[in-house]
Amino acid sequence: MAYNKKLIDYFGGKEDLKNKLIRAVGDPNQRMKEDALRILRGLRFASILNFQIEEQTIIAMRENKQLLLNISNERIQNELNEILLGDNVKEVLLQFSDIFSVVIPELNKIIGFNQYNKYHIYDVYTHSVYALSSSTKDLIVRLTLLFHDIGKPSVFTMDESGNGHFYQHALESEKITRNILNRLKYDNDTKNQVITLIKYHDVVLNDDIKTVKRWLNRLGEDLFKKLIEVQIGDNFGQNPEYRDRQIRLNKIKELIDIVVAENNCFSLKQLAVNGFDMIKLGYIGSQIKEALNFALDSVINEKIENDKDKILSYIKVHFINNN
Repeated sequence: MAYNKKLIDYFGGKEDLKNKLIRAVGDPNQRMKEDALRILRGLRFASILNFQIEEQTIIAMRENKQLLLNISNERIQNELNEILLGDNVKEVLLQFSDIFSVVIPELNKIIGFNQYNKYHIYDVYTHSVYALSSSTKDLIVRLTLLFHDIGKPSVFTMDESGNGHFYQHALESEKITRNILNRLKYDNDTKNQVITLIKYHDVVLNDDIKTVKRWLNRLGEDLFKKLIEVQIGDNFGQNPEYRDRQIRLNKIKELIDIVVAENNCFSLKQLAVNGFDMIKLGYIGSQIKEALNFALDSVINEKIENDKDKILSYIKVHFINNN
């Protein structure tokens, strides 16, 4: 469409907009051959705008999907990011899994992979899509959920009762995801966050202050909050009969806010003592860091208050005895 004093619409674009329909101009097959990125762009529009794609356009997209292999990984990454953040992402990922598996061939192994597990009523790919679409609109979280179980087929075992198991699947998913993110040219910060979240996505977290402070120390506030969002999404993608984790995870979210708001100590920079204090106590080299970490661990576990004098007295007695 164009506008020059009046609307110029040779191809029925106004009607398609009204009907929320995506249609290639003219011959859809020719349009896709001219620029295969239009295939992903159409999926982006469908995901973000919640539009349907016209049938002949879908056929052309599928017939030309292999041409996506000629598109730069940077351009594919940009389209994928937008698709993942769309309101209609679930329907797009499920309907066009064959197209996504061209640009991310590792997905082929999880599409239709039965989990044979009472906690899962969906195959691995469908579970991942449901988890992703149920999560907060954060690219790191959604990338994590797209790939968090991608290593499951590689470690699948079945017991005598016919139950499927996926021991160490997080480690395998880390390796596969790292290769995918490297190939698609993601920046190091994105890669590091996604890999870390996949590593810990199925760790069991207790809903108490000590646990929260320990994980805040390990991951930092932002990444720990994202881990909780990953676990919430993951749980939504499972059998609805086993969604009791939501109560615990929501409580952890509340505890994070409490710890941060009250400025409870969970990092070395918040600790009431520093390296100079350790030097005054006579520690040198690696002992300085070891003593500070011992102090921090003691504060986090509520063995001692975050008070300079009390920490120094505690270290003099207990750190020496432990070393």
